[in-house]
Formats: sequence, structure tokens, C-alpha cells
Amino acid sequence: MTEEADVPAGTSPAAQTSSVGPGRTIATASGALIVGTLPMFLLGALSGRIGADLEVGGAVIGGLVALFFAAGAASSIPAGHLTDRIGATAALRTAAVIAALCSIGVATFGVEVRVLFVLFLVGGTAIAMADTGGARAIASSIPSGRQGIAFGGKEASIPAASMLAGFAVPVLGAQLGWRPAFAVAGALAVVFLLAVPRGLGPTTRTSRRSPTRTQVTSRQPSTSAAAPGTGIVLLLLAVAAGLGGAASTATPTFLVPAAVAGGLAESPAGFLLAGASIVGICVRLTAGVLADRMTGVEIRFTALLMAVGTAGLIALSFGGTAMTLLGAVLAIGGGWGWTGLIFLAAVRTQPSRPAGAAGTVLAGLATGGATGPIAFGWLADGPGYATAWLTAGTAMFIACGIGLLADHRRGRLA
Repeated sequence: MTEEADVPAGTSPAAQTSSVGPGRTIATASGALIVGTLPMFLLGALSGRIGADLEVGGAVIGGLVALFFAAGAASSIPAGHLTDRIGATAALRTAAVIAALCSIGVATFGVEVRVLFVLFLVGGTAIAMADTGGARAIASSIPSGRQGIAFGGKEASIPAASMLAGFAVPVLGAQLGWRPAFAVAGALAVVFLLAVPRGLGPTTRTSRRSPTRTQVTSRQPSTSAAAPGTGIVLLLLAVAAGLGGAASTATPTFLVPAAVAGGLAESPAGFLLAGASIVGICVRLTAGVLADRMTGVEIRFTALLMAVGTAGLIALSFGGTAMTLLGAVLAIGGGWGWTGLIFLAAVRTQPSRPAGAAGTVLAGLATGGATGPIAFGWLADGPGYATAWLTAGTAMFIACGIGLLADHRRGRLA
């Protein structure tokens, strides 16, 4: 048992020792996820051009996205334990290096599908380091009463990356091709690497050697961290995140090609992805504020947003311009707006191991991200987009139910 195990529930083991301010902490955690996920979103948004250039279909694009998230899923729990030991700064810098290598590698060497598979396999591990590093940074410097907006801000970076990918379609893809877009993503990762501040969070080893006065004098029984059964709650959250993530990840990946197949031009389809992503940013921030003001409702809010996403995915299955616009806003803006809440729920469930708890949920989320796009791509190439959207909606609906079960289970532990 480390020093962290004695920290009061709802607070971080190092909450009093971070040398970086809250604003910069949130910005850094957000930036890590933007550069870490941007290669995957560019792959989806530019899939039409990439597919035509490399002569591949939706199943292959889905397979690349699946591999990206599979790497994140496989490395998420080890990354959580590693981040709790090396600290947030080292974890986020590692994520930036991996993201830069992936993006620049795609722009330079992505001439064959097998090369892309290798690059996206490596690139997927950046998600694990970025997400766990961001969770550690927030838990180390943000008071519990403001962690909702902090996690909302961190996770708002995901639709921000999707938004950038959407704008890349008319701004870069239509003018210069898809490779320059990945080169720009690589340059952004290098800039972020240089901007990561020191002191985002002490390591577990540091806590063992020289616990702070606050850590020594404020030890109390940790009701949330020590309560038996929290592992079950985390498992349910991970399963809900997996099913919801399968649908949520497939949506921005295939929204542009699906809209184009339905008759929308490529550039307007890119702007639709960007616009829906902006709504998603607003939803994640708003959900974080509400979670701070109404403590203990983060899982219920997660289930509510999953229900909204279900409605959006069903709307997308009808096709047509109006339903595509409505479905995109609901599926990406609402149905993809819960990830900050579910990470907040994980950290509040096991506050003594914030990165480890986040890694458990990320394992489910990344597994869904791995299976969802490849299944969606297979369905889109076969039965069609309508069947693919309905299948995604079913997965989101089941995730909503599991989320409510997790909320009920955690309520019994209180």
C-alpha cells in the first residue's frame, strides 16, 4: 500500500503538490488527446481520398481505426499503472512523441495499407498515455468540486480533434490531398511536445519517499476508494464505455463518407462533421459543469447522453439531408458527449488510483473503438449504411442500460 491509499475520498493523492495551475493543466490534458487522436479522425474524414488512392474500401478503413483503438485498449491498463509511477508530465510527453511519429510516418511512408497498419498500431498507444496522463494531471491539481468541468474540458478535445479533421477535408484534403493533412498533424504533435510543462503531478515513487505535510496530516478513511464492490462498478462502466464507444467512434469515422453516399458533397459533409463536433465540445463542457454542481449524478448524465445518441443514430439510418443533419448533431453532439463524465465517475469511484481507474474505463472505451468501426465498415460495405447506423444505435441503447445499472450499484455502496 502506497501513501496514496490514505487520501480522503474525492481528492487526489497529490492534489496539494502540483506546480501547474488548473487552466494550464486542463489545456495540456486536452492538447494531448487532440494530437493523439487526430490521425485517426483524419483517416475517417479523408477516407474517400485515401481509399481511392490506395484502392481500399470501408472495411479496410474501419480495420485501421479498429487497430488504432485495439492498441489503445491493450495498453490502457498498463499505461495507467505506469502513469501513476512516472507522473503526468512524462506520460503526456510520451503520448506526443508517439502521435508525432504516427502522423509524420503516415504522411511520409503511407504508400501501402500494410505500412498504415503498422503506423496506426503504434499510434494507438498514444491514446492510453494521453488519457491516463490527463486523468493523473487533473486529479493532481484540480479540487474535487471542479473536476467535472476539468474532465469535460479534457474530453472536449476529442470532438475538437474531430472538428479539425472535418475542416481538413475542404481546407487541406480538397486542395492539397490527404498526406499534407497528416504532416500538419505531426507538426502539431511536435509543438505540443515542446509545450508540455513540468510538475503536472508527482509520481508514486515521490510520494513514497517524501510525503507532503498535507498528505500526512489529512489522512482519513477513504470511503469511496476502500469500499468493497468499487471494482464491479468500474467493470460496468468499462462495459458501458465499450458499447457506447463502439457506436460513438464509428460515427465521426464514417459520417463524411455516409453523407457523401447519401448525396451530400464532400466539402459540406466535412463542415457537417466539424459543426456536430463543435456541439459535442459544448455538451462535454456543460455536462462537466452540471456534474460539479450536482455531485454524484455523473453516471446518470452519462446514461442520458447515451439515450440522446441512440436517437441520433436511428435518425442517421433514415438518410436524407434533414435526418442526416439532425442525426449528426444528436449522435456526435449528445451521444458522444459522455466520455468526460464516465472518466470523472471512475476517478470518484477509486480516487486513490486516478490513472489506474481511468485506465480501466479506457480499456473498455478503446475496445469499443476497436470493434465498432470495423463492424460498421463491414456492415456499410454489405447491407448498407442504414443497417450499420441501426446496429450502432442498438449498441448505444444497451450501453445506456448498463450505465444505469452501474449507477444503481454505486448508490448501494454509498
